[in-house]
Amino acid sequence: MLANIKQTVRHTAYYGLGNLAPKLIGFVLLPLYTKLITVADYGILGLLELVGLLSVHVLSMGMPHALLRWRGLANTERQRRQQTFSVLVFLAAGVGTTLAIILPLRNSLADFLFHQPMGSYIILLALFVTFSVLNKVPLTIMRSEEKSTAYAMTIAAQFTVNLLANIYFVAIAKLGIEGILISQAISSAAVFFILLPYLGRRIHFSLDLSELKQMVRFGGPLIFAALAISVLNWGDRYILSELATFKEVGLYTLGYKFSNVMKMLLVDAFALGLPTIGWRIVKEETNPQRFFSKTLTYLAFSLLWCGLALSIYGKGIIHLLALDKTYWGADVVVPVLVLSIVFAGMQTVLFFLLQIPRKTQYIAFIIGGAAAVNVGLNLLWIPRMGIMGAAWATLVTQVGSLFLSYRTVQRVYPVRYELKRIGILFTVALALFAVSTLFNHYLIWQRVLFKALLLLSFPVILYLAKFYDPVELNRMKGSAQKWRRKLGFH
Repeated sequence: MLANIKQTVRHTAYYGLGNLAPKLIGFVLLPLYTKLITVADYGILGLLELVGLLSVHVLSMGMPHALLRWRGLANTERQRRQQTFSVLVFLAAGVGTTLAIILPLRNSLADFLFHQPMGSYIILLALFVTFSVLNKVPLTIMRSEEKSTAYAMTIAAQFTVNLLANIYFVAIAKLGIEGILISQAISSAAVFFILLPYLGRRIHFSLDLSELKQMVRFGGPLIFAALAISVLNWGDRYILSELATFKEVGLYTLGYKFSNVMKMLLVDAFALGLPTIGWRIVKEETNPQRFFSKTLTYLAFSLLWCGLALSIYGKGIIHLLALDKTYWGADVVVPVLVLSIVFAGMQTVLFFLLQIPRKTQYIAFIIGGAAAVNVGLNLLWIPRMGIMGAAWATLVTQVGSLFLSYRTVQRVYPVRYELKRIGILFTVALALFAVSTLFNHYLIWQRVLFKALLLLSFPVILYLAKFYDPVELNRMKGSAQKWRRKLGFH
């Protein structure tokens, strides 16, 4: 089991590095954006990103998940290539049909969504969405073949193209939001053409309609899940734009993006890495439940430690990166949003477990219900609390969604989770964050030092709380001895 966990960690690390590059573009260029783009325009950009990511999720139709499952359980290479071609044709047909409908209506659609004439933005967004959807096929193949290094290098290339294009179109050409959209479209197109030869060697030009129907039935509910996830993750910004101001949308967007660093580093990467190993374990192991139980505990440990770091240093980092002081109010939402990402990340394991017995419809029901509750809470709390209302609505929704996911999984694929140990993790992390707030009025060097000591004390306090089991303690002792020998200490 340890070998499988190590492989999951290794793939997650590579996927994390790969995913980090393109999604950090907003932070790398944050000084540029805050200098050349107003807070209101930054809010509009957040809504455009909402529409783009929502479109990619929906038009992918859950097929990457289906392709990963079917390829993982296939017995021959010919089957895998045929499955790949079937999915590619299906996605291309769906994207093409959507473009034929949307593009003639681009001006009306822009006016409906943003109350401004942004037809050209819709065209650029459509190009980004088209290539992003098609790119999911070769990227999914890389995951199924456990080529996490190649995956990371490909995404790093996309980041490089996006970065260079942003520097030209935003900083030099002064195109503002349009320059950002052009850069996204160019970078996603570049990835498609880079991967085209790789994809061509892994398809067999033959449609298997019977198997495609099964894959569509598996992935179909995930369309609604993706739609609900987008509403859950991005709907608060749209509601803010209707009930508050674009300035508040901009502040919330910045706070959300900062919090999402953890989602990019850990949650999204783990969501890519777990199925890569998970389907092999399901196929080969007689008792895979123990692996998934330990995986959830270690994931919670990683999320809470990383989340603690982001929460206690969030204010200082945002003040350092944002050149315009009007952005500084974004830090207030960070701790609440980070905690909500912890709960959302833990659901990654539970949602994978629901795919094993092909109960993907439950994923759609859970996320759909969470999205509906989230919208209701946003409508109720945003007029009263502004951006903090949106943050609290997100947290409450994710807590409820995790609880419902747990109860559902226990009915269809029971696993004995280490609930006591997970409870210790949450207790220690929340207590350390509460203590860290006592240092907010200290001098900057004192804050940095004291908070670093608190952060480093997290695993130590867990030891005092008897969190680690004997096997883990023995392995940590063995690792410590190994490193002492390498460093020349005896």
